[in-house]
Amino acid sequence: MSGRCLAGDARGTSQLRGLSRWAALAAALALVPALMLPLSGCAESQHGQSADAEQQASSAQEASVAAEPDQATQADDASSESEEADMILIQVNGAELMMQPADNASAEAFVELLGAGPLTLELAEYGGFEKVGSLGQSLPANDERITTEPGDVILYQGSQITLQYGTNSWSYTRLGRIEGRSADELREILGAGDVTATFSLAGS
Repeated sequence: MSGRCLAGDARGTSQLRGLSRWAALAAALALVPALMLPLSGCAESQHGQSADAEQQASSAQEASVAAEPDQATQADDASSESEEADMILIQVNGAELMMQPADNASAEAFVELLGAGPLTLELAEYGGFEKVGSLGQSLPANDERITTEPGDVILYQGSQITLQYGTNSWSYTRLGRIEGRSADELREILGAGDVTATFSLAGS
């Protein structure tokens, strides 16, 4: 009788232990989804942060690319303004002519003279190839024998300005050249008679 009870108790204890293991396993399995949720949220957070960082980098690159044309445009504008500031404006018979000064001391002195303000001169027709008038003062001359071309602006004898619309060979100092106008255009603008011409710095 005592032996059977002991055997029964042993089997009961073994069954309890088996049930206890299954209960523990079931409880552990039940915890797995709950443990996975924080990990999943962390991964999603990291993925979101990575996506935000990539978007910010892309936006910064797009802004840099967009800024490059603006910088190029500003550089072009500055260059254009600088070039215009070096030019001399000649207003004659209602037209505006742009003169590029020559690279010599005479042209530099002429530009310095115009720095004090516009200069209006009466220019007379001469020889069928130029308009010539007194400057009212002398500039340093750098005379050399040259053949003028239409558009040349010449210093003659140190104190006279000529606008060339034809050709002539003589000892002259070239002050500069009118740009962007053909011989026919210059002849039409200057006309057949005397003219009044105003010289000024284009950038002023």
